[in-house]
Amino acid sequence: MSPLVRIGLVVGLVLATKRGREWAAELARDASDLALAAFLRLTSGFGRELTDTGAGEQAAWRKQRERDVRVRRSPGGQS
Repeated sequence: MSPLVRIGLVVGLVLATKRGREWAAELARDASDLALAAFLRLTSGFGRELTDTGAGEQAAWRKQRERDVRVRRSPGGQS
């Protein structure tokens, strides 16, 4: 059996269940969010005009947002 057929079977089995479809949709959303954020960060030029203090504040806010996202996505998190 060719590797492409095996991959197709695995994907088909995952997508055959509601939980698998939800997981795949969430994975696709996360990937698109990351890709869009990276694109915007690379093309915006944001941060070049920041002072050292401003850059430090932005880094602190970024860390806080990342912690908040992890808490919401954790099994015991808010939702």
